[in-house]
Amino acid sequence: MYVTFEDWTKRRVVPSIGTNAGADELPFQNWRHVKEAFAPELIARAIAHSKLSVKRCLDPFGGSGTTSLACQFLGVHPITMEVNPFLSDLIEAKLVSYDTDALARDLGTIARRTNDSVGDVEKAFGGLPPTFIEPGVSDRWIFDRRVAARLAALLHAIDTLADMQHRRLFRVLLGGILVAVSNVVVNGKGRRYRRGWEQRVRDPRAVDDLFFVSARRAIGAVHRFARRACLSYDVYRGDSRQLLTKTERCELAVFSPPYPNSFDYTDVYNL
Repeated sequence: MYVTFEDWTKRRVVPSIGTNAGADELPFQNWRHVKEAFAPELIARAIAHSKLSVKRCLDPFGGSGTTSLACQFLGVHPITMEVNPFLSDLIEAKLVSYDTDALARDLGTIARRTNDSVGDVEKAFGGLPPTFIEPGVSDRWIFDRRVAARLAALLHAIDTLADMQHRRLFRVLLGGILVAVSNVVVNGKGRRYRRGWEQRVRDPRAVDDLFFVSARRAIGAVHRFARRACLSYDVYRGDSRQLLTKTERCELAVFSPPYPNSFDYTDVYNL
C-alpha cells in the first residue's frame, strides 16, 4: 500500500500555500532549510484543479524540490531543472529510492572512519576563499579551524563510500548543518556574521552531533515514506533556458520563478 500525500503532510493547517511559514515542518524539508520554499499543498491544489489529467509535472526552477517530492506522493512523474549544484543534489537525494538497511550500514561506516580522526583542512578546503577558514582575512572567518577539521573528516569518510547515491545523500545532510556550525547566519538580508561570534567558541563535537542526528532522522523518513505512488523522476542540472528545449511535453508546470531580492543567492548557498 502506498503512503499518500496526506500521510506525509498529516493534513496540516497551512496559513498560506505560497510559503511554509507558520506551518508544521514536514519530513525531508528539514534536510536543508530553504526559506523561499512554497508549501507542497500548492502542488496538490494545482494538480487537482487541472483540466488535464496530469501525468508529468515540470518545475524549471527546482530549488529545494518541493514540486518534485509532492508529485511523487501524488503519483505524478516530476521533471525538475536546477542550476545550483547543491540544490540539484538536494532535490535528487529526496527523490531517490534507497535500501535503508544499506544506508544505516554506511552511516555506521562513516562513524567508525571519523572516530578520533583529524581531517585534513588544507586538502579538503584549500580551494575555498581565505575568508572561509580560520584565521580568515582581517580576523574574520566563517568556520573555526577545529570545526573545519571535523567537516573535512566527515567529507573524507563520506567520499570513501562505494554507493554514489549514499555519498550524495550524506553530503547533502552535511551541507544542511553548515550554517549551524558556522560563524554566520542566513536570513532575509543574506549572509551575515553572528552577533558576538568572536567571543563564541564552537565545539567541534557539535559537527558530529548535528550530522549524525540529521542522518538518522533522514534515514527514518526515507524508510517511512519509501512507498510513494510514483518513484520515477528526472532531474536536469543546468540553466532551464537551455534545458527546456530538450524536455518532453508536460501537462502542468508549477514553479516559483527567479525574482529580484535583497540578497545574492550565490552568497547564501556557497556554504
